[in-house]
Amino acid sequence: MRQPLSLRLLVILGTGCLAFAAGCGGPSSPPPGQNNLRDLAKYYGLYQGQNQGRTPPNEKQFKEFIQKKDAAVKPDEVFISPRDHEPYVVLYNLKLGPPDPVKGAPVVAYEKTGVGGKRMIARSTTAVEEVDEAKLKELVKGGS
Repeated sequence: MRQPLSLRLLVILGTGCLAFAAGCGGPSSPPPGQNNLRDLAKYYGLYQGQNQGRTPPNEKQFKEFIQKKDAAVKPDEVFISPRDHEPYVVLYNLKLGPPDPVKGAPVVAYEKTGVGGKRMIARSTTAVEEVDEAKLKELVKGGS
């Protein structure tokens, strides 16, 4: 016996809704710390763009710059990793050139300790990724 069209549509729509609810839709939230590092890299680039290509010289001046750019941002919170609860290592006084064809864009900040042998890094392009200790040492001199 053939089912009415409305019942078949209901079954098809119900199956689609179940698939969507099971994870086929909607963006997932970023890993902890990714937003802070992306913000640091964004402000780092803004600083560089407004200072003839020079990168921030030290933490104090960088935090002051961030605060002037956006009074709603709390620099003391942005500078702390929610994963390892330690201040990020921000690389000051860098001479940034174009991205390396092998290593990619330069790292401008990274987690001090990280979690499970992995640390989040921020590149000058604002890209954020998680790397192991060996990769961090390859990307950053003294990155331990």
